[in-house]
Formats: sequence, structure tokens, C-alpha cells
Amino acid sequence: MLLSYKEFRAKFWNGIATPSSTVYCIQVTYRLSRELAFIFYRLGISPNTISGLSFLSAMVAVGAILFFPTSLGAQILALIMFQLCYALDCADGQVARAAGKATQFGKFLDLVLDRFNNFLAFTGYYAAYVLSSAGGGGLGGLLWGEPGSGSAPVTGVDPRELLLFFLAFSGYQLFVITNMIRGFVWSSHQGFARRAMTRSLVRRIITLPYELMDQGVHFLMLSLAYIFGLILPALWLYGFLGWVMFLLLLIVLKRNPLLEQK
Repeated sequence: MLLSYKEFRAKFWNGIATPSSTVYCIQVTYRLSRELAFIFYRLGISPNTISGLSFLSAMVAVGAILFFPTSLGAQILALIMFQLCYALDCADGQVARAAGKATQFGKFLDLVLDRFNNFLAFTGYYAAYVLSSAGGGGLGGLLWGEPGSGSAPVTGVDPRELLLFFLAFSGYQLFVITNMIRGFVWSSHQGFARRAMTRSLVRRIITLPYELMDQGVHFLMLSLAYIFGLILPALWLYGFLGWVMFLLLLIVLKRNPLLEQK
């Protein structure tokens, strides 16, 4: 028998936040995802299908800015679809628990699509920037040679800028993937670093990078940065934070004896 809205809320809304949940995730994303989760639960939609819809939302977002890189409407659509992508990503787990359909494959699929969505956002916004800088013809002009689109996106990329993008993308992805692996090796210490850094005002300030690295915040920051013409500084910032946090994560994991406790 399906749960009512009140029963679903009482059983699955409490405790939705984990020790590693960010403020943005708790205050914004979860408010939307839990409503979506109930709707999908009542409709009988499987968690894996929801994961697929999350990935599809990211594809729509990237497609919008690649085909219409200078259109404000496309940029706003991308912002909305990326936020929907993250909300759906949070909803699939809630539906899996509520419907008793949690599987190891579903967990694996969710993690793989999460990382691919990160990849789409980071590379998609940079590609859209390159297309817009070359005349704004969009991906359609590059692929099918629409009049006025030109082929500058292929030949007009600054090698130094491309190198910076590679370094930024590498740093960001390295931290995200390493942090994901850390969650498997030390699953009982989820959110340890965040809890360890909340004992003073200075340490609370230090946790700001964790908030920025939240997938929903990452999507929001890149979307707004692109709209306001600041996408390159935003990408460089995330790359820098990625490298710094990757190194700090290694230091914390290596030097803290509590993490060796079973």
C-alpha cells in the first residue's frame, strides 16, 4: 500500500540531510527534491529512471547553451535545468528507500551519472564561452555550417587559455572523484572533515570551499557566472579550489588516526 503525503513526509523527510550536506543543499535543493520524490513515488517511477531524468536535464542544459551560446533565454533555461538535475539526483535515493527498490546497481549508476553531470557543466560552459567568443553561431553552425556561423571556434582558442582550462578541469574533477572514493573507503566517517572544522569562527570560514563544491552550488555558480560574463574566472576558481582541497584531503586522511579506527 502506498504511503500518504503525511506518512511519506514523516518517514522519509526527517534525516534526509547527511553529515556532508551543505547549507544550500539543505535549505534549497532538499525542499524541491522531497516534493519531487513523493510525486515520483506515487507514480511508481523507478529510482534509476529518475537518475536518467537527472542526466537528461543536464544534457538539455548543456544543449541549450551550446546551440544558443549568446541567448539569455537559453542561459536561464540552462540554470533552471541544472538545478532540476541536482534536485532529481537527490530525489532518486529517497524514492529508492520509500519504495524498497534500493540496489547496488542503482547506487553505482547514480554515482557515475553524478560525475558525468559535473563533467557536462564544467566543459559545457567553457565550450559555450568559446562558441560565443567566436561570433555566437553556436554548435549548429559549427556542425552544419549555418550562414554567418564561421569555423572560428576550432582555430581561435588561445593555447594558454586552453591549458588553464585543462588544469582547472583536472583539479576540480580530481577532488570530486577522490572525495567520492574516500566515501567508500571511510564510509563510517562521512562528513568528518566538515565536523572537524566547525569548532571556531576561522574553521567555519574554512568550510566555505565545501559549500562551493556542492554540486548544486557548483551548477548555480557556473550558470550565473556565464550569464554575467564571468565564466572564465569561475572556472579558474573551481580549478584552484579543487587542487587545494584535493591536497588538503590527502593530508587529513593521512594524518588523522581516527580514520584508521574500524
